[in-house]
Amino acid sequence: MKFSEISEFLGGSREVEITEGKTLTIYPLKVEDLPSIDEEKQKTMTNEQKMDMSHNLILKSLDDPTVSIEDIKKLPASAYTKVMEAINEFNGFTEKNESIGDVKEKLARAREAKQKQ
Repeated sequence: MKFSEISEFLGGSREVEITEGKTLTIYPLKVEDLPSIDEEKQKTMTNEQKMDMSHNLILKSLDDPTVSIEDIKKLPASAYTKVMEAINEFNGFTEKNESIGDVKEKLARAREAKQKQ
């Protein structure tokens, strides 16, 4: 298969409305990004490692050199949830409702861990 044939499979971007009138452009994840979302690996990860993984997935999906991990960490929880939901749905990882619950659960666990410190 030639690259020109492979390019047919390369996905385009999608606009995601985060708040009324404010959108982000997300891009499909690439095969090289997949090791970071290995479900078996996730089972042994701490909550902090899972959040770091989510931050990195957002960073890769935004594909914007002006956005940093620190910017992502400062997102309001509602915006973070919408972005993760869109990434999961866009890449076909999970059903819409499952990803919302997963992200909310991760956020709650991260807040609890932070409060204990």
